[in-house]
Amino acid sequence: MCWQLQKKYYLWRASWPQKFVGMVKGRYLAMCVVCYVLGNFLGAFLTLAPEIYFIVAIIISVIANLFRNNIFLGLSMAFLGATSVQVGRIPQPSSIIGLRLFAEGLKTEFSNYLETIIPAGDELAIIKALAIGDKSDVSQDIMDDYKASGSIHLLALSGLHVGIIYKILTIILKPLGGFKISKIIKTIIVLSSMWCFALISGLSASISRAVIMITFYELSYYTHSDRDGLTILSISALFIMLVNPESPREIGFQLSFVAMLSIFIILPRLKIILDAKTKLLQYVWGILAISISCQLTTGIISFLYFGTFPSFFMITNLISMPLITIIMYLIVGTVATSNIPNVGNLFVLLLQKAVELMNKIMAIIGDL
Repeated sequence: MCWQLQKKYYLWRASWPQKFVGMVKGRYLAMCVVCYVLGNFLGAFLTLAPEIYFIVAIIISVIANLFRNNIFLGLSMAFLGATSVQVGRIPQPSSIIGLRLFAEGLKTEFSNYLETIIPAGDELAIIKALAIGDKSDVSQDIMDDYKASGSIHLLALSGLHVGIIYKILTIILKPLGGFKISKIIKTIIVLSSMWCFALISGLSASISRAVIMITFYELSYYTHSDRDGLTILSISALFIMLVNPESPREIGFQLSFVAMLSIFIILPRLKIILDAKTKLLQYVWGILAISISCQLTTGIISFLYFGTFPSFFMITNLISMPLITIIMYLIVGTVATSNIPNVGNLFVLLLQKAVELMNKIMAIIGDL
């Protein structure tokens, strides 16, 4: 066992030269974003005119450039973060407010549409939560079951849901081929669909983060940039904070980005622990490794906010991850075939049964 781990370690180190440049860029940018976030929190508590913060940031950035000093660069980013939060507290222009109202309107319309094709009940409430993040109809008993089982995150739209939809789109568009024009068409369709989904879901922080990451990931192909996950995550965080300087104080933002950091930093180290020989074992260990890496970080934040920590999160995720994937596929199929007689009804029935099964499983785990 030790020999196998050592062999995998040396193979990983052998690929280091190819990964080194991208990783350095990602960590360098991540450092800048962390300093920006710290400055954002500082600016929230120490209220000064944004002009003051900005002038200080410019002065420090000039010093950083003259002396090639990363400490001064970090300070400059911190003062820019403080500038952003003070600028963000200036009344927003009507265009931003109008966009949010438009997104909320789309969310309401799609929620009403789901009610016309799926019978009312607990299953519909869960489907609306999974599809557009509308948990208003989910009963308290079901919410308690999901909280007790450690699966409440499934009812909050996140990168998991966006990733599944992205995968569905790539499968659907695969027949277009790999020609250059085909890739351009795929990118346009994927990004248009993902941003439509973001609008329908109300432009929540976690969805926006995931869609922005996918956007940079897709566009990096045309700019010949590195598709390093840490780099893309850092750019996404910076972009969201520029649009909404208050976002670092939102729990959704914190959980979303900490979870992604865990996947990029902790997950690769966990995966080499077990040398899985079969695809089934690789799949199971993959789910468990993701669950453990995310819980090591998000679990701490959840405990600080809510005072609870899920005891059976590994069992829950092992069951819920494949089930939630099936449900998301069925939601897409239900919406796509809603006007087709019999086929649409079949998708609705399958979707209801899958959600009912998930609710029962979460209730059983919650009672343990």
